[in-house]
Amino acid sequence: MRFEVHLLDLLPELFNSLVRRSRRTALLDIERETVCEALLNSIRWTVLRRADDPNTNPNDELLNTTDRFASPWMSRHEILNRIEHSSGLHRPLANLALFIIEARVDLAITASTSSDATSSGDASTPERDEIVVTSLGTIARGEATRSEEGLRQTREIYHQVFDFERLGKIRPTGESTSRLDQIEQLLEASELIREPLPYRMVLLKDLAVTRREPLISYESFSPSAEIFLPPRSDRPNDRRHPRNA
Repeated sequence: MRFEVHLLDLLPELFNSLVRRSRRTALLDIERETVCEALLNSIRWTVLRRADDPNTNPNDELLNTTDRFASPWMSRHEILNRIEHSSGLHRPLANLALFIIEARVDLAITASTSSDATSSGDASTPERDEIVVTSLGTIARGEATRSEEGLRQTREIYHQVFDFERLGKIRPTGESTSRLDQIEQLLEASELIREPLPYRMVLLKDLAVTRREPLISYESFSPSAEIFLPPRSDRPNDRRHPRNA
């Protein structure tokens, strides 16, 4: 199966509602856009660091991660820090934003199960689910993935975590417990259960970097415009001098 979405669509109205409930103010459009831009910047930095890695092929548009968007060149903690600092959202909300994006991608690329492949008569080569994200590229499951049972359990976890009716009933249970605290506890509990899921990402050409090069080659650089200096004060005959104007 193949899904096509815009990057902003990975943060649905559910996130806006949870932000409004947790801090009692609506999520601004610029905050939502900055979350997605911070994720894109994290991928750009991942590709740049990979290009500096002598053990990788810098001319490869294919990016294999180890756990969703995290990779040997970029940890999930660093991605989360970039989202938090760029958007200005509190840490639990920044974590929730990243978690929702990961969950929606996971659900899209694990839509088919082993039973689907078996019923189609080709259990040895099941169909690879993928999602095409505008301004990013194509994402599919990595090669080193869990069993289909593990993927099914992950989908069940997401459906339980993002049960809108249950999330809508989040209320403080004590004076020292806020909605943000409960969201953070909810995410921590779910992250302990879900297992790593590698992504196989085919990046757009403007995200893929072939190799790191300096922006300017000083050996071949030559100025293309003349430089005009102001008239010197010791040139009284200079017509451009204010005293002779």
